[in-house]
Amino acid sequence: MIEPAKSPVAVAGIDAEDARLAALNGYQILDTPREPEFDEIAALASAVCGTPIAVVNLIGEGRQFFKAEVGLGVRETPLDSSFCASAILEEDFLLVPDATRDARFECNPLVAGDPHLKFYAGALLKTVDGHAIGTVCVLDYEPRNLTGVQQQTLRVLARQVMTQLDLRRALRERRKEAAFMRSVLASSADCIKVLDLQDRLTFMSEGGKRVMEVSDFNAIRGCPWPSFWQGQGNADAKAAVAAAKAGGVGRFQGGASTMAGNPRWWDVQVTPILDAQGAPEMLLSVSRDITIQRDAERAVSASEDRWRSLFTSMHEGFFSGEILRDDAGRPVDLRFLEVNPAFETQSSLPANDTVGRTIREVIPTIPQWLIDIYAGVVDTGEPATFEVAVPALSRTFEARANKEAGQRLAVMFIDVTTRKQAEERRNALIELGDRLRHVTRKADVASVAAEILARTLGLSHVGYGDVDHVREIVTIADDHVAEGVESLRGTHSFRSYGSYVDDLKAGRAVFIANALDDPRTATGGDALVALGVRSIANIPLMEHGQFVTLFFALKADPHAWTPEEQAFLRNVADRTRAAIGRLEAEEQQRVLNQELSHRMKNMLAMVLSIATQTLRSVPDREPVEAFEKRIHALSAAHDVLLQQEWTAAPLDAVAGAVLQTFAQTARLTLSGPQISLGPRATLSVSLLLHELATNATKYGALSNDQGHVGVSWRVDGDGEEGDLVLDWEESGGPPVKEPTRRGFGSRLIRLGLVGTGDVDLRYKPTGFRAEMRAPLAQIHQS
Repeated sequence: MIEPAKSPVAVAGIDAEDARLAALNGYQILDTPREPEFDEIAALASAVCGTPIAVVNLIGEGRQFFKAEVGLGVRETPLDSSFCASAILEEDFLLVPDATRDARFECNPLVAGDPHLKFYAGALLKTVDGHAIGTVCVLDYEPRNLTGVQQQTLRVLARQVMTQLDLRRALRERRKEAAFMRSVLASSADCIKVLDLQDRLTFMSEGGKRVMEVSDFNAIRGCPWPSFWQGQGNADAKAAVAAAKAGGVGRFQGGASTMAGNPRWWDVQVTPILDAQGAPEMLLSVSRDITIQRDAERAVSASEDRWRSLFTSMHEGFFSGEILRDDAGRPVDLRFLEVNPAFETQSSLPANDTVGRTIREVIPTIPQWLIDIYAGVVDTGEPATFEVAVPALSRTFEARANKEAGQRLAVMFIDVTTRKQAEERRNALIELGDRLRHVTRKADVASVAAEILARTLGLSHVGYGDVDHVREIVTIADDHVAEGVESLRGTHSFRSYGSYVDDLKAGRAVFIANALDDPRTATGGDALVALGVRSIANIPLMEHGQFVTLFFALKADPHAWTPEEQAFLRNVADRTRAAIGRLEAEEQQRVLNQELSHRMKNMLAMVLSIATQTLRSVPDREPVEAFEKRIHALSAAHDVLLQQEWTAAPLDAVAGAVLQTFAQTARLTLSGPQISLGPRATLSVSLLLHELATNATKYGALSNDQGHVGVSWRVDGDGEEGDLVLDWEESGGPPVKEPTRRGFGSRLIRLGLVGTGDVDLRYKPTGFRAEMRAPLAQIHQS
């Protein structure tokens, strides 16, 4: 019955919730049986407010416990759907007249579903320390409200519940104190002994007998007491007795076994008992068994030794410090109190020059934002996690700061360089894929890859070179270099820089950490250093088993290439090679398309020539001329597709190419959004527009000097689910009559845009109009 985003933990914080739960647990009321005192309060709340449900409710960890209830029949429910958990976030009183109209509770399962609760009112149970531990609440299945008297009654009942809880706790504490005092009195006599001046035992309290496991005191009466102490303790005991005999107080710690032989450790104080003249006549010995304490101290010491060992041996850097503030309370600096060896390594700050000094003294350039973060941890008590880069070490650390006490905090540094580098490489591959997707020139592929690689790995040189594997030379036309570094453009002989070309020719990548130390560059290391190169990553790109292209990534300083970096470089090389292969394949496809288009155009011309020769003797020239014009329309559509490489032709370009042979531009209007036609639709629409224009020239708007033809198109619907609608509208021509004879041209028009029909022809006297419709999915098909 609670909104997850407004739980007590989420609002008050973990520390505040722990304190609240501790306050609740201090009353020891959870999971106790029903009691009349609380049942009467719940019954009175129900009667006064006139509700079927009333509860004395305690909000525990993940649950609510009903100390008393009316109308529920259960003692406990989960906290997930609790009204009362929201109530403890209120200042004093929560009233929900209609939960179905309250944004906080309208989706609550007990409101939206069974038992369909609608009304809630609850008064807080609040401790004297201000911790809200529960409510006295009433609920109803119908919307309603409470009068001022009813609300005040709930508050009074809540105070009565707290009074009961406080009284019970006070009584419990008094009983505990009484028991404690009895225990103290008993323990104060546990080890009381009296010695005479000859060091002989004359009295032992009952408590002493129990502790020393003495079954028969007479058996040890008169024994010299110091002789019981073992080892060095025997001398210490004698010294303490001597001090008491001299009128002083002697004290020592020593080991001694009980009468049953069990070894114990004692803290002993010996005091003189004086006679009437003030001279010692007896000695009082009070012993305290500190065996457990001593064992605990040894355990603590051992634990501290273990933690100290962990502190000094852990790989994570650690320091503790305190915030320093100016007179206005603003954080201005931080003093180091303790650092571990790992922090010394990470920061290059020796402990003996760091501990006791401030962070601004040892790092004058420290940014204020870092001190502000540390101060925020101290001020709020909330831990902080953030990243700190150390350029001098080429490392990145995740800092985790936690408050200790007062102005002190502890900060741990975890090396996250490997993770950050992995993220950078992953993001670089994503960026490379995105950018290569839009590259249209092979030269740009290498440029894009080189720029991303140089930025990601901090390279001095990166690029590609064309290889002559027979002459063992590489020609670098262009490369990406760091600022202030000279380019490697030109032709280089592999053998001038070492012997690793043999690995490259065999298709094996070469990674060299230091050109001056690696045996493969023993004879060329100085030449590489002269070029500003100390570390090499060379990846051969092979074609038909031959080394044809070199992909190189270089660093000016020694660098051990990690397996992850090597895999990353290979991945980039493969992706760039694939991108270049794609561009080469696209170029070959363009050449092939142009060749096929050229042959198709020649074939149409040949078909037209054959038809002209074949039909020369046909006396009726009209069908012959119509055939020739249709061939010309196909040729015009073919030209448009050729310009688009036979992928998709713009509708406006297709319409313009067909209609410009029939009329001047002034007599034509073309309008509509950008629509791409697939090859099939391009040819179909071309023939369709040709037939419409032919009819307009013979009988319609283009048969005189004043007529006009408007061609417009639009898309009805969304996306590929929509339809392309093309309108042909004539005006200004002679009166229109619907033809009585339907030839091939009429049948072609009625087939529609892509042969699917859906054509509406209207023969209005003012001008012919046609509306043609086809699914966009078919229009775009190749």
